[in-house]
Amino acid sequence: MPATTVLRALVITEIVLLAASVLTVFFPSETTPAVDEYLKGPAEGPLGRLIDADPTAVTYVLGALLVVFVAIYVASLIGLLYLKSWSRRLYVVSFVVGACTYPFWGSSLVDPISGTVDYLAAACSGAILATLYLSDVKAIFDVRTPNTSLERTRGG
Repeated sequence: MPATTVLRALVITEIVLLAASVLTVFFPSETTPAVDEYLKGPAEGPLGRLIDADPTAVTYVLGALLVVFVAIYVASLIGLLYLKSWSRRLYVVSFVVGACTYPFWGSSLVDPISGTVDYLAAACSGAILATLYLSDVKAIFDVRTPNTSLERTRGG
């Protein structure tokens, strides 16, 4: 199977898993009031507290940044699907930014279905990164313009 087919299959799988992850938010979950109090109190991270706070300029800026982040992530997935040269860098940047901000959201409690879907999506992200850098598809994304500045100085 060609590496481009594998990459496209992984990107489609990640899109499906992310949609499933969003849908699992609507599943009913039962936690005790003590757990809810803990998750909304000492376990809530700084980003969670800012998002849940009364609307202020900071809340709107964070919301806008979140929308921009999601747009960049979705654009990178679509670009990978169509094998656009810019999409690999964009995907890596969105992956790193997402991974770096994750600890600042605080503790969370997920039900088994949501946790499984999120785990599979993370594994799919890792497989996409490995395919982008360790397979034959790497050549598609390594489009660079040649540096002719040295040639001009030698001849003239």
